[in-house]
Amino acid sequence: MRKLIMSLTATFLLMLACSTSSPEGIPGRRDPQSNSQSQTEVPSISPIYTGLNSGELEAYMATYDLNFTGSYDWAYDLITRSDGELIEYSLHIEGVDPSQNLGDLRLVTDGETSRMSGPGTDNECFLFPSDFELISAFQNPDDLLSPQIVNEILTLFGEGTIGGFESVHYTAEQSRVGIWQEVQIDIWLNHTETAALRYLFTATGVDPLFDAGEGQISASFRVTEISAQDIEPIPGCEIGLPIPESASRLVRFPGLVSFESAATAEEVIAFYQEALVVEGWQEVTEPQIGEDAILLTYSKGDELLDINIEISSSGVSVDLIMH
Repeated sequence: MRKLIMSLTATFLLMLACSTSSPEGIPGRRDPQSNSQSQTEVPSISPIYTGLNSGELEAYMATYDLNFTGSYDWAYDLITRSDGELIEYSLHIEGVDPSQNLGDLRLVTDGETSRMSGPGTDNECFLFPSDFELISAFQNPDDLLSPQIVNEILTLFGEGTIGGFESVHYTAEQSRVGIWQEVQIDIWLNHTETAALRYLFTATGVDPLFDAGEGQISASFRVTEISAQDIEPIPGCEIGLPIPESASRLVRFPGLVSFESAATAEEVIAFYQEALVVEGWQEVTEPQIGEDAILLTYSKGDELLDINIEISSSGVSVDLIMH
């Protein structure tokens, strides 16, 4: 398990350098015609399907079950819950090699900061900005086939109820779409057609996640509740080192705390020279100053702390590394 934590740590270090944010707008069913349009212009029509858009439900609980039958069989189960402000993901994977299995994980995000823990991290808390890409950790049906492609092949089936909710049912059946063959899709949107209540997908093709070769994949996304969920905080996320008030984009995982700041390197050095002494740390050497980086080293008992300060035009990036 320690090997897995080190792998996750390396992944997050890469994320520090290439994190992205791409919030999605939620289009309506049809764009109203402007008064300035000429009578010969045709009003644009919004797509039927633009993604799960679960945020339109405000507070909800949903399950996502992904199963593959190939050279070996695996199952991926994700429960998503929202109280209208926080979103919680609970992940369980079965059937894959331990080196590929993240282990059970629970992540809670407020849209700015995410906290993750569980057996997959030895119950250590990983804290990081919510715009970090988690690669393939948390999946949904839109990762199998893009909403743009799905939208092009859907046809209206009818209206009714699904799971007790009013819905509009769309379906698609194709011999080949993208990397998939024998594709069958059924999507039920809420009555305003802004969010998916259910999404069923089956196809054959190459395993997209765990190298199980050619086989059959089936996915089932279901909204089971539309109501505020009780979400418990992730434990163990406290940071036992002083952090300046100017810190932003805070990251915490085993052995490392990282942040950015608009402060100068001199201000950060002065902060730690004062704050660490108060907490019983002793400076091991004088600050080692390079052209664009400064290293401070402190000790307390058997603990050793390196503070690496990298200087940029917008401020500093700081890594606190415990040994």
